[in-house]
Amino acid sequence: QNVLLPRLSEILGRYGSLGGDDRARADVEVCASVWMISQWLPRIPRRADVFHLLVALLTRLPGENATGNVAVRMESTAALRKCITDPNFSVADIVPHMNDFLPALFKLLEACTQMDAKMEVMDAISSYIEHCVAKMSPEAFDELGDAFCQASLSYFLQMWAGPGIARPMRLAIIRAITPVVEALGTGVVRRQEAVYTVAAEATDPGREDSVFLMEGGLELWLCLLQNGAPEEGVLAFFPRLLAVFEGNLEYCTVMFDIIDTYLSLPRYPFLQAYARELVSLYDFAMRNLERAEGRMALFRSLRLFLRVLLSPPEEFQAVQLDEAHTALVGNLLCTLLMVLFRNEEEEETVVMSLAYESFARALLSPSGEMVASLVYSGGGEKAMLSFLERLLVKFDDMADPIMKKTLAMAVCRLIEMGDRTVLSALNPVLTALIGVLSDLENPNNSHRLSSEYAPPPSDLGNDAHPSHHGKCCLYHRDVVVQTNLRNYLHHSLETCAQKNGQSFNDIIKLIDQSILQQLQNPGT
Repeated sequence: QNVLLPRLSEILGRYGSLGGDDRARADVEVCASVWMISQWLPRIPRRADVFHLLVALLTRLPGENATGNVAVRMESTAALRKCITDPNFSVADIVPHMNDFLPALFKLLEACTQMDAKMEVMDAISSYIEHCVAKMSPEAFDELGDAFCQASLSYFLQMWAGPGIARPMRLAIIRAITPVVEALGTGVVRRQEAVYTVAAEATDPGREDSVFLMEGGLELWLCLLQNGAPEEGVLAFFPRLLAVFEGNLEYCTVMFDIIDTYLSLPRYPFLQAYARELVSLYDFAMRNLERAEGRMALFRSLRLFLRVLLSPPEEFQAVQLDEAHTALVGNLLCTLLMVLFRNEEEEETVVMSLAYESFARALLSPSGEMVASLVYSGGGEKAMLSFLERLLVKFDDMADPIMKKTLAMAVCRLIEMGDRTVLSALNPVLTALIGVLSDLENPNNSHRLSSEYAPPPSDLGNDAHPSHHGKCCLYHRDVVVQTNLRNYLHHSLETCAQKNGQSFNDIIKLIDQSILQQLQNPGT
C-alpha cells in the first residue's frame, strides 16, 4: 500500500504522455502491480484507496482499444471484482462512481477480442450487480442502481438478439441477466417480455445448444417468475417445463423450485390449468428420480402441491376435483405409499421424512378419509398397522417441530375418523403423541424451527411479488401452524367417542391412567 499505490498513481498521472516502449513497460508494470494488490487485498487496511485507484485505471486510461490498455483494464476489472466480493467491502464506496462505471465496462467488453475475456467482463458486471447494486439503500438504488440495471439489461438483450453469438457467450449473457432481474425485482416488468424470450429460447429442448443453455435458462425463468408480473403469457410458458422434465431429470431441483413458485401465486389459475399434468409429473418423478437432492426437492414440492390442491386457503383459487382428477390424485398417493413402504435403507432419512409429511398433509385435507382408504386398499388392516407403526417411528426422525407436529396431527386425524386399526393400538399411539406434546410445549425448543417453516416477514410492502404474499398467506393460513395440537387431540378423541360409543369407552378403560393424566395436564 505504501509503495505500489503511489507508484500506480504516478503512472496514471503521466500515462497519456507515454508512448511506444515506455507505455508498453508501464502497461506491464501496472498489470503486475494490480495483480499483486489483488492477492494482498485481505491484508490491506485502507481498501477504499485501492478501490478508488482501480476505478481510475478502469475509467480514465486513454487509448481505449490499445492492446496494453485493454490488458490493464482487464486486470483492474478482476481486482475490482475481488474488492467487491470481499466481506469488508462497503457499498457506499462504489456509489460515487456508478455513472462512469458501467459505460467503462461496456467499452471494455467491446474492446475485447477473445471470447474468454468477454465472458470474464460479463461475469464481472454480474458480480457488481449482485454484490453492490442489489445491496444499495433504497434511495441510492432509485437514484443510480435502477438506471444501472436497466442499462445493463438493455445491453445484454441487444447482445442476445445479435447475429452469430457463440454458445459460451449466450450462456454468459443468461448468467449476467439473472442477477439484473433479481436486483430490479418487480421493476423488471418493463422488459419482462424480452427477458422471457431469452428464457424461452434457452429452455427450448429442440435447440442444438440446449444442453449448454438449459440450466442457466431455467434459473433465469425462476428468477423472472419470482420477480415479474404473473400474466397469462407466464402461464402459457409452463408446458415447456413439462417437455424439459420428460426429457431430462438432471435439472429437477430448479424445475421444482419453478413449480413451487407457480403454486405460491394466489388468485392465479395455475392448478386449474395444469393439475392433471402436475399429478403425472410428480408420479413420474417418484418412480424415476434417484438422486437424494432431487427427491428432497420433489417431496417438498409435492407437499405444497397436495396442500394447495386439497385444502387451499381462501386467497387461492380452489380446484374443483371431478371424478377423473380424484382418480389421478388417488393413483399419485398410491405411488407415494409405495415409497413409504419400501425399504428405508434405500432412501435418505430426510427424504423419507419429507415423503411421510407429504402423505400426512393429504390425510389432514378434507379428502382425508379417501386418503386413509388407500392405505387399506394396499393390504387391509395389516397395511394400516404397518403404516401407523412407521408413522410413529418417524416422530423421532423429525428434527423440525412443524414437521413433527404435521405427522402427529395426521395420527389425530385417524383417531378423529374412528379408524379401527388406530383404536386397536391406542395405547402406544397416545404414548407417542404425549412425547410430541412434551417436545412441542417445551419453550427451549422454539429455536429449532427451520427456515423452511419460519414465519415469513409480515412487512412485505405493496411492491412485493405476489408469490411472496402467497407464501406469507400459506404460512398464516396453515392448519398445522395455527392449530393447538393438544386441543386437536382432545377434539379427535371426543369425536371418536361420539362415533363409536361404548366400544370406545371399553378401549379407554384399557389405557394406562398415567397416559390419560398427561393428556389432561399441559406441560408435563
